[in-house]
Amino acid sequence: MFKKRAKPIKRLTVYRPNVLEVERIHHVARPGVAPRSPRSVPGMAGDILLIFVLGLVTTLVILMGNVSQSAVPYSRTLASVYDPNVLTHASVSTSRAPSKHHIFKAVPKSKPVAAVPLQPHALCDGKTVMNVVAHEDDDLLFINPDISHDLAHHDCVRTIYITAGDDGRGTNYLRQREAGSQAAYSVMLHTPKLWEYQPITLPSGAIVTAASPQGDPNVSLVFLRLPDGNLNGEGFASTGNQSIARLKSGAMSDITSVDEKHTYTSVQLIDTLTALMEQYQPKRINTQAQDSNLIVADHSDHVTTGQYTALAATAYAEWSHRQVIVRNFMGYPIRAMLPNLPATDVAQKSAAFFAYAADDPGVCVSIQMCVETNSTYGFYLERQYLGVGQ
Repeated sequence: MFKKRAKPIKRLTVYRPNVLEVERIHHVARPGVAPRSPRSVPGMAGDILLIFVLGLVTTLVILMGNVSQSAVPYSRTLASVYDPNVLTHASVSTSRAPSKHHIFKAVPKSKPVAAVPLQPHALCDGKTVMNVVAHEDDDLLFINPDISHDLAHHDCVRTIYITAGDDGRGTNYLRQREAGSQAAYSVMLHTPKLWEYQPITLPSGAIVTAASPQGDPNVSLVFLRLPDGNLNGEGFASTGNQSIARLKSGAMSDITSVDEKHTYTSVQLIDTLTALMEQYQPKRINTQAQDSNLIVADHSDHVTTGQYTALAATAYAEWSHRQVIVRNFMGYPIRAMLPNLPATDVAQKSAAFFAYAADDPGVCVSIQMCVETNSTYGFYLERQYLGVGQ
């Protein structure tokens, strides 16, 4: 004779809206095992009372949270809403999977913020794309060929360089790099251009320097000229060891531009970037990523620029009442990755970069020179990767 096997345990899955999946296990009585006695009425009543009390407490907590949130006033400088020291260079995490872009959603407010009238330098008939980078070649090495494509589509392009990229060498090298940027954009515009500098006063009170091609207001290069922070963020002795990484971490209370014309606190720097976004009103913002790895460390200025841009983009989304797409492009770590750009894009990217290189004595000026000197710049020209943002 065959022994009678015990009945298996049945599992019933119960689905409820807006609740995580719950699995209930119903036990079937087996031979020889006494069934469990039912709960007493007083015990069940106690459970029901406990559930009611917990529900009441949860409701009160939610209501109190809503009241406190609505009581926070909108701050133009964001000092009471955003802590600029929350994200420091040391807190960067590489465990998140890279995403193509981040969407900063508008935060609804009871009263709309009055629109800031666009200045003549900011007017654009088409779509505006903004690039926010640390140094004068970061847009050419890490965001391009996207910039070339945007210019080919006749989009308005506004590129903001947060640091002077001076490498501790002073204002002469600063101006060489700015001239190189203008030469590169002339190549991407497919026409030689004379460039004109003009000071721009923002609603925040900051005055920034912008360069545009003569007769072409659709392209602007904005230079904040803050000191280069060096690879690890310790800065250079010639500029008082200042860096945006140290500003972000709270190690410095403010930072002064290399030409000594402007000084920013951390909040004022966020405010200035936000004011530039409000003036140019970009549909998309390209900036730098927070990716780094054990093989190739990224520059401290790259990482910190991405962090400051994220804070400004959040404020801009709140001001504009619309979603803002922010894309983060990887920096130095891409040289350890596989080449991924088609030959036509490599050619476009190389032409723009080598036009820049003619004014920068610190980089290779041709593919042959990059190969002969074992320069990493040749690796960047064949690659472009999106990475992790805030």
